[in-house]
Amino acid sequence: MTDQPIFSPYEQRLELRCSQGASSLLLLSDQFWDEVVEHAGARVLLRHATPYFRSYVLSLSTLIVWADRCVLLTCSEAGVIEAF
Repeated sequence: MTDQPIFSPYEQRLELRCSQGASSLLLLSDQFWDEVVEHAGARVLLRHATPYFRSYVLSLSTLIVWADRCVLLTCSEAGVIEAF
């Protein structure tokens, strides 16, 4: 048996909101978001897109992108702040 916890006790949330009149975040490419999550120490495992949002299931994290904001959630020690 190990002293390591079964799940990570860390949860981080980073939400960025754009000012009114800014270009839509949905115009940014998947490659751009791949690089963002790579800086957070994660990688994209699955993508889903609608006309209203894009979601990315990441290794130990989730990224959701709307036209005016994005949210990066992680339940690990991944470097959320380093992503941006």
